Amino acid sequence: MNRGMIMQSVLCVVKEALRWARNSLGTITDLGARRRAEEALRESETRYRDLFDGIPVGLYRTTPEGRVLDANMAFVQLLGYPDRQSLLAVNVNDIFVNPADRWLWQVMFEREKTVRDFKTKLRRHDGTIILVLDNARAVVAGDGRIQCYEGSLLDLSERESAEQQLSHERELMNALMEHTPDNVYFKDTERYRRVASSA
Repeated sequence: MNRGMIMQSVLCVVKEALRWARNSLGTITDLGARRRAEEALRESETRYRDLFDGIPVGLYRTTPEGRVLDANMAFVQLLGYPDRQSLLAVNVNDIFVNPADRWLWQVMFEREKTVRDFKTKLRRHDGTIILVLDNARAVVAGDGRIQCYEGSLLDLSERESAEQQLSHERELMNALMEHTPDNVYFKDTERYRRVASSA
Protein backbone atom coordinates (compact mmCIF):
# COMPACT_ATOMS: atom_id res chain seq x y z
CA MET A 1 0.00 0.00 0.00
CA ASN A 2 1.27 3.48 -0.91
CA ARG A 3 1.93 5.71 2.14
CA GLY A 4 0.40 8.84 0.52
CA MET A 5 -2.92 7.23 -0.37
CA ILE A 6 -6.12 7.98 1.48
CA MET A 7 -8.09 4.79 1.87
CA GLN A 8 -11.62 3.92 2.91
CA SER A 9 -12.29 0.40 4.04
CA VAL A 10 -15.57 -1.38 4.63
CA LEU A 11 -15.71 -4.66 6.51
CA CYS A 12 -18.82 -6.79 6.58
CA VAL A 13 -19.13 -9.73 8.89
CA VAL A 14 -21.20 -12.59 7.53
CA LYS A 15 -22.98 -14.57 10.28
CA GLU A 16 -24.02 -18.11 10.04
CA ALA A 17 -27.08 -19.40 11.84
CA LEU A 18 -25.39 -20.95 14.90
CA ARG A 19 -21.96 -19.43 14.88
CA TRP A 20 -20.98 -15.86 15.66
CA ALA A 21 -18.61 -15.02 12.79
CA ARG A 22 -17.37 -17.40 10.26
CA ASN A 23 -16.50 -15.30 7.18
CA SER A 24 -15.89 -11.66 6.48
CA LEU A 25 -15.93 -9.60 3.31
CA GLY A 26 -14.15 -6.31 2.82
CA THR A 27 -13.39 -3.58 0.28
CA ILE A 28 -10.73 -0.91 0.20
CA THR A 29 -11.32 2.22 -1.84
CA ASP A 30 -8.70 4.80 -2.78
CA LEU A 31 -10.21 8.21 -1.94
CA GLY A 32 -7.12 10.06 -3.12
CA ALA A 33 -8.22 10.03 -6.77
CA ARG A 34 -11.59 11.53 -5.87
CA ARG A 35 -9.96 14.19 -3.67
CA ARG A 36 -7.49 15.07 -6.44
CA ALA A 37 -10.37 15.41 -8.92
CA GLU A 38 -12.30 17.65 -6.48
CA GLU A 39 -9.22 19.82 -5.95
CA ALA A 40 -8.65 20.10 -9.72
CA LEU A 41 -12.29 21.16 -10.13
CA ARG A 42 -11.93 23.83 -7.41
CA GLU A 43 -8.76 25.16 -9.07
CA SER A 44 -10.49 25.26 -12.46
CA GLU A 45 -13.45 27.16 -11.01
CA THR A 46 -11.07 29.64 -9.33
CA ARG A 47 -9.18 30.23 -12.61
CA TYR A 48 -12.49 30.78 -14.46
CA ARG A 49 -13.76 33.24 -11.81
CA ASP A 50 -10.43 35.11 -11.81
CA LEU A 51 -10.59 35.46 -15.62
CA PHE A 52 -14.28 36.40 -15.57
CA ASP A 53 -13.85 39.03 -12.87
CA GLY A 54 -10.41 40.28 -13.96
CA ILE A 55 -11.06 41.04 -17.62
CA PRO A 56 -11.64 44.79 -18.19
CA VAL A 57 -14.71 44.27 -20.40
CA GLY A 58 -18.24 43.99 -19.03
CA LEU A 59 -19.29 40.32 -19.15
CA TYR A 60 -22.77 39.09 -18.31
CA ARG A 61 -25.21 36.19 -18.35
CA THR A 62 -28.96 36.93 -18.44
CA THR A 63 -32.20 35.02 -18.97
CA PRO A 64 -34.55 35.74 -21.90
CA GLU A 65 -36.92 37.28 -19.34
CA GLY A 66 -34.23 39.78 -18.33
CA ARG A 67 -32.98 38.40 -15.01
CA VAL A 68 -29.23 38.88 -14.50
CA LEU A 69 -27.69 35.52 -13.63
CA ASP A 70 -24.08 36.68 -13.39
CA ALA A 71 -21.96 39.72 -14.19
CA ASN A 72 -18.32 40.60 -13.70
CA MET A 73 -17.10 43.70 -11.87
CA ALA A 74 -16.39 45.56 -15.13
CA PHE A 75 -20.08 45.15 -16.06
CA VAL A 76 -21.17 46.30 -12.59
CA GLN A 77 -18.92 49.38 -12.84
CA LEU A 78 -19.97 50.11 -16.43
CA LEU A 79 -23.58 50.36 -15.29
CA GLY A 80 -22.62 52.26 -12.13
CA TYR A 81 -23.99 49.85 -9.54
CA PRO A 82 -22.41 49.78 -6.07
CA ASP A 83 -21.92 45.99 -6.13
CA ARG A 84 -22.81 42.79 -7.98
CA GLN A 85 -25.77 41.97 -5.70
CA SER A 86 -27.44 45.31 -6.47
CA LEU A 87 -27.14 44.62 -10.19
CA LEU A 88 -28.42 41.05 -9.86
CA ALA A 89 -31.66 42.48 -8.45
CA VAL A 90 -32.27 44.51 -11.65
CA ASN A 91 -34.19 43.36 -14.71
CA VAL A 92 -32.14 44.26 -17.80
CA ASN A 93 -35.32 45.12 -19.70
CA ASP A 94 -35.53 48.19 -17.45
CA ILE A 95 -32.07 49.56 -18.31
CA PHE A 96 -32.62 49.82 -22.08
CA VAL A 97 -33.33 53.47 -22.91
CA ASN A 98 -35.40 52.35 -25.89
CA PRO A 99 -37.39 49.16 -25.05
CA ALA A 100 -37.63 48.40 -28.78
CA ASP A 101 -33.86 47.85 -28.81
CA ARG A 102 -34.20 44.96 -26.35
CA TRP A 103 -36.99 43.47 -28.46
CA LEU A 104 -34.88 43.79 -31.66
CA TRP A 105 -31.89 42.28 -29.83
CA GLN A 106 -33.97 39.23 -28.86
CA VAL A 107 -35.39 38.84 -32.38
CA MET A 108 -31.83 38.74 -33.71
CA PHE A 109 -31.09 35.92 -31.25
CA GLU A 110 -34.10 33.93 -32.39
CA ARG A 111 -32.72 33.98 -35.94
CA GLU A 112 -28.96 33.88 -35.55
CA LYS A 113 -28.28 32.75 -31.94
CA THR A 114 -25.59 35.48 -31.83
CA VAL A 115 -25.54 39.27 -31.87
CA ARG A 116 -22.48 41.16 -33.06
CA ASP A 117 -21.72 44.86 -32.77
CA PHE A 118 -25.19 45.81 -31.53
CA LYS A 119 -25.19 49.49 -30.53
CA THR A 120 -27.73 50.61 -27.98
CA LYS A 121 -28.18 53.10 -25.17
CA LEU A 122 -28.45 51.91 -21.58
CA ARG A 123 -29.44 53.74 -18.42
CA ARG A 124 -26.89 53.56 -15.61
CA HIS A 125 -27.80 53.25 -11.92
CA ASP A 126 -27.51 57.06 -11.49
CA GLY A 127 -29.79 57.69 -14.49
CA THR A 128 -27.09 58.79 -16.94
CA ILE A 129 -27.23 57.28 -20.41
CA ILE A 130 -24.33 55.49 -22.06
CA LEU A 131 -23.86 54.14 -25.57
CA VAL A 132 -22.63 50.54 -25.58
CA LEU A 133 -21.54 47.92 -28.08
CA ASP A 134 -22.96 44.47 -27.28
CA ASN A 135 -21.66 41.12 -28.53
CA ALA A 136 -23.42 38.02 -27.24
CA ARG A 137 -24.44 34.45 -27.88
CA ALA A 138 -27.45 32.39 -26.92
CA VAL A 139 -26.98 29.28 -24.80
CA VAL A 140 -29.45 26.82 -26.30
CA ALA A 141 -30.98 23.76 -24.61
CA GLY A 142 -31.29 20.39 -26.36
CA ASP A 143 -34.86 21.19 -27.37
CA GLY A 144 -33.75 24.40 -29.15
CA ARG A 145 -35.05 26.73 -26.44
CA ILE A 146 -32.79 29.64 -25.39
CA GLN A 147 -31.71 29.13 -21.78
CA CYS A 148 -29.69 32.32 -21.37
CA TYR A 149 -27.56 34.92 -23.12
CA GLU A 150 -23.84 35.35 -22.52
CA GLY A 151 -22.14 38.46 -23.74
CA SER A 152 -19.91 41.47 -23.37
CA LEU A 153 -20.54 45.20 -23.27
CA LEU A 154 -18.09 47.89 -24.31
CA ASP A 155 -18.74 51.53 -23.41
CA LEU A 156 -18.72 53.64 -26.58
CA SER A 157 -19.71 56.90 -24.87
CA GLU A 158 -16.19 58.37 -24.74
CA ARG A 159 -15.42 57.25 -28.29
CA GLU A 160 -18.70 58.71 -29.53
CA SER A 161 -17.98 61.99 -27.75
CA ALA A 162 -14.47 62.15 -29.23
CA GLU A 163 -15.81 61.42 -32.73
CA GLN A 164 -18.41 64.19 -32.38
CA GLN A 165 -15.73 66.62 -31.18
CA LEU A 166 -13.45 65.67 -34.09
CA SER A 167 -16.31 66.09 -36.56
CA HIS A 168 -17.12 69.52 -35.12
CA GLU A 169 -13.45 70.58 -35.41
CA ARG A 170 -13.29 69.39 -39.04
CA GLU A 171 -16.41 71.40 -39.89
CA LEU A 172 -14.89 74.46 -38.23
CA MET A 173 -11.58 74.02 -40.07
CA ASN A 174 -13.36 73.54 -43.42
CA ALA A 175 -15.40 76.70 -42.84
CA LEU A 176 -12.23 78.65 -41.99
CA MET A 177 -10.41 77.39 -45.07
CA GLU A 178 -13.33 78.17 -47.37
CA HIS A 179 -13.52 81.75 -46.17
CA THR A 180 -9.85 82.68 -45.80
CA PRO A 181 -8.50 85.04 -48.50
CA ASP A 182 -5.05 83.41 -48.54
CA ASN A 183 -3.63 80.07 -49.59
CA VAL A 184 -3.53 77.51 -46.79
CA TYR A 185 -0.83 74.84 -46.68
CA PHE A 186 -0.20 71.92 -44.39
CA LYS A 187 3.08 70.12 -44.12
CA ASP A 188 3.24 66.43 -43.48
CA THR A 189 6.45 64.40 -43.22
CA GLU A 190 6.85 64.26 -47.01
CA ARG A 191 5.90 67.62 -48.44
CA TYR A 192 3.67 70.67 -48.29
CA ARG A 193 0.09 70.28 -49.44
CA ARG A 194 -2.22 73.10 -50.42
CA VAL A 195 -5.65 72.48 -48.95
CA ALA A 196 -7.26 75.83 -49.73
CA SER A 197 -6.55 78.65 -52.10
CA SER A 198 -7.66 82.22 -52.19
CA ALA A 199 -10.73 82.92 -54.25
